[in-house]
Amino acid sequence: MTQQEQEKKYGRYNDLPANFREITEGEFAHSHFFSYDAEFQTTRHPWSSDPAQMAEIGKYNFKSTLKVWFYWDGTGLAMAQEYWDNKIRYFAFGCEHDYKELSAAEARKEGVQHYGKCWHVNKCQKCGHVHSVDSSD
Repeated sequence: MTQQEQEKKYGRYNDLPANFREITEGEFAHSHFFSYDAEFQTTRHPWSSDPAQMAEIGKYNFKSTLKVWFYWDGTGLAMAQEYWDNKIRYFAFGCEHDYKELSAAEARKEGVQHYGKCWHVNKCQKCGHVHSVDSSD
């Protein structure tokens, strides 16, 4: 992937990802982090010459760079080290998915393959992301 393609998909080095928000340690524990591999991992040093963007960045008062993980579903996670405070801060970004399961007929209408009884097709009502899984039940 070229740097231009990477920046288009994941943003630039100083950018905060869309819908960036601080989360609790408990929310992080229940996140994708321990269940799935990220499709892309990087570090970020949030900064902007745009006053509005800098105001958004400033409200987090970062004292270090961010470790950032991007997942297949357009979401992601980040951690910031607060070295002198002996703590780690946790963040999430992207859509907070609100999935609705589609019937086989609804999936076909959406142009998504549905393989039958044990196949579950879910579509996010906010962003349109489709996630399918075989539950084998």
